Amino acid sequence: EAVKGYCCVQFMVPRQRLLLRTREWYAKAFVYFASEQSYFDLFPVSAGKVLTWQDLTCRTPAQLWMPWWHVVFGEELACPERHQDPRLPLFVQLRSIP
Repeated sequence: EAVKGYCCVQFMVPRQRLLLRTREWYAKAFVYFASEQSYFDLFPVSAGKVLTWQDLTCRTPAQLWMPWWHVVFGEELACPERHQDPRLPLFVQLRSIP
């Protein structure tokens, strides 16, 4: 099954969901997602790409985390489409814009 999350996520998480994982887990995940290795493991780029400081500190960590937040906080691997998810407030039930 593929990971299916929302693009450009903004969310609120109940405290009990935050505590599903330890502080150490979050620290290790942050280090991994901010590493050069994660860029090649998870981001679809060619193996010969030269990484810039901005790739590793700005764009890449955010892009790599984006599809995973819901899984980190205990949701299923695939989210329903935003406009079909009754758990979301009406103002975020927007269709994806290509």
